[in-house]
Amino acid sequence: MLGKLLSKKMEGTPDPHFLASLKNHSLIGYGSYGVVAKTVYPTVHNPKIMKQVATKFLFLSDTLKVNEHEGILQEFNKLTSLSHPNLVERQHLAGKQFTATEVAHLMKRFSSEDQSSKLWYVVEAKNAKRIAGITMVMDLYGENLQQWVNQVPERIDRRVEFTQVQVCLDVSNGLKYLHEQKILHRNLKPKNILFSEAGFKLPMKLGDFGFPALPPIRPSKSQTTKHTINLDYTAPGSLSRTYTPQDDLFSLGLIIWETVQLLKFVERKNLFDRLVNGRDENLVNDNKVMPKVRELVVGLVVNKSMNFEQALRIIGNWQVAQNVDEFQYCLDHVTAGGVIQLVDVVYEGNFVLEKDNVRIFVLEGRGGKPVIKGQIGRSAACLEISSDNCSISGIKVVGNEGTTGIFLKGSRNTVQDVELSGGSSYGVRSEGVENKLENLTISDYSDIGIQISGGNSVVNKIKLENITSHGIYVYSDNSTVSNVTCSNAKNGIEVLGSSNKFGNIKLDKNSGKERFSGVKLYKNAHDTTIENLTCSGYLREKGDWGLEIESLNTTVNNSGCGPIRLKRRDVTLTNVDGGEVIQVGEDVVNVKLINCRAEKLVSKTEVKTTDCKFREVSQ
Repeated sequence: MLGKLLSKKMEGTPDPHFLASLKNHSLIGYGSYGVVAKTVYPTVHNPKIMKQVATKFLFLSDTLKVNEHEGILQEFNKLTSLSHPNLVERQHLAGKQFTATEVAHLMKRFSSEDQSSKLWYVVEAKNAKRIAGITMVMDLYGENLQQWVNQVPERIDRRVEFTQVQVCLDVSNGLKYLHEQKILHRNLKPKNILFSEAGFKLPMKLGDFGFPALPPIRPSKSQTTKHTINLDYTAPGSLSRTYTPQDDLFSLGLIIWETVQLLKFVERKNLFDRLVNGRDENLVNDNKVMPKVRELVVGLVVNKSMNFEQALRIIGNWQVAQNVDEFQYCLDHVTAGGVIQLVDVVYEGNFVLEKDNVRIFVLEGRGGKPVIKGQIGRSAACLEISSDNCSISGIKVVGNEGTTGIFLKGSRNTVQDVELSGGSSYGVRSEGVENKLENLTISDYSDIGIQISGGNSVVNKIKLENITSHGIYVYSDNSTVSNVTCSNAKNGIEVLGSSNKFGNIKLDKNSGKERFSGVKLYKNAHDTTIENLTCSGYLREKGDWGLEIESLNTTVNNSGCGPIRLKRRDVTLTNVDGGEVIQVGEDVVNVKLINCRAEKLVSKTEVKTTDCKFREVSQ
C-alpha cells in the first residue's frame, strides 16, 4: 500500500523506474531502515553523463497504518524542496515496492562484513513478497566530521583552527535553516556531518536529517540503537517523549565541544557522561580563538537554556580571516547574518561580498588596521558589496591603477571608520539606495573621492585630500552630506540629483595654479539645501567659483562660500559671505539675499536684498 502511494504522490520524480539507471552498487552503510550505496547515476541536465552519487534505500515496516501514509509522504516531500549550502542535496526521491528479486539483487552487489544484515533483508522480502520503500539519490560527499577529529594531530596550527571554526559555523547554519523550515534533524552526530569533497574540503554538509519518526523494518531495539541513533549525542529523555528543537541544540553543543576540544573517540563517551550527567562544566576548556565556548556548550548541553540566536551570536564571532585565502573562503561561504573578522595584515586581491546582512570588521585587540590592497592591472574594486544590509568598518583600502576602493552595488550598506588611498578611479562608489558612509578618510585618488548614485544615502564625517578630479559627486536624490572637509580637489562637490541636503562642508584650495570649483549645483539639482558651507582659497583671478548654482529652488544658509555665481531662479541666500563677488546671471529672477556680504554684487536683474552689505553694486 505505502509503496503504491509513494510512487503516485512523491513529487519531483522524473523517472519512476530510475532504479534501472543506477549502476555499480557498493555499500557505504546500513542500518535498521535500509542501506546507503555508492552508485552511478545520470546527471539531471544531461542523462548521457553519469556521475557517482549516494543512494539511500529506505525500507519501511509493514506495521505502519494506512492513515500514517499521507503524513509520511508530506514529510518526505518537504525534504525535497530544501536548499541550503550546508545541507546534503537530494537530487531524486521516489517511492517503490521492492520485490524479493530486487532486494536479493541489490544485496548481492554489496560486499559487507555483516552478512546477517544482507540476508535479513532478503528473507524479509521473500516472506512479505514485497517491501515498501523510499529511494533517495544524493550527491556523494567527502569524509565525515568524526574522521576529521580522529586524524587531527596533537599540535594545532592555524589551518586546524580555521577548520574548527568553519565546522561550527556550517553545522549551526545548516541546523538553523532546518529549524526555520520547521524541520528537526533528529539524528545530529559527527558521522552525519560531511565534508564537501574528499580530502576534508569545506564547507560542511548536514546529512540524514528530518526523517519522520518511523518504526524500523528490523524490529531489534539493539539494531535500531546501533545503526540509526547514536545515544551519545541524544538528549536524555528525548526518545520517550516528543522530540523538540532544544534536543537538536543539545546534540549541536556536544558536537561543537568535540570539534573545538578535539575529543578523541576513546575518551569521548566518558567525557560526555561526566558533562551531561555529572554536570562537570570544567571539562570544557576555554579557547582564545573561539571565545565563550564553555558558556556555549554549558548553555546548550548542561543547562539547556541557550536558544539558537544566543548560540549563533557566540559562534559568529569566531569567524576570523588571517590571510588572503581565508578571507576569500569567508566571502564565498559566509551566510546571511554572518560576520567576518580581519586582522592587521595585507589582503591583496579584488574581493566581492554577495551575502546580505554581513559585517566585516577588525578582530578586537589586534592593534593596527587590516589592509585590503587591489591587484595591479585589475579594474575591479578592491572590495565590492553587491548585497544589502552589510557593514564594513575599521579597515584600510589601498588602490592601484584603474581600481575603485569600495563599490557598493547593494542597498542599506554601511562603510564606517575606513581609510582609502592610492586609486585612479573612485574611492567609494555607491549605487544602491540608503547606503551610509561615515568617518572616512580618502586621499590621492585621480578621479572621484565619493560618487553617490542611489537615493536616500547618508555621507557624514568625511575627509578628502588630493583628489585630482571630484571630491564628491552626487547623482542621487534625497541624500544628506554633512561634516565634510575637502582639500585640493579640483571640483569639491558636484550635484546632479534633487532634494539633497548639505551641512558643515569645508573646502580648501591649497593649489594656486588651476581653476577650481567648490560646490556646483547642476540644472537637475533643484530643491537643494546647503547649511554652513565654507570655501577657502577660491579666487576669481584664477577662474574659481566657491559656489555655482544652476538649479531651481535652492537655499543656502550661514555660509562663507568665496565667489558665488547664481544662474537659475528661486534662490535664497541667508547670512552668506560671497567673498569677492556674488554674481547673478541674466534673466535670473526671484533671488533673495538676506544678511549677505561680498565685495561686490553683480546683477543684471532685480535682486531682493535685506540687511546686506556690499562695497559695490553693479550690473
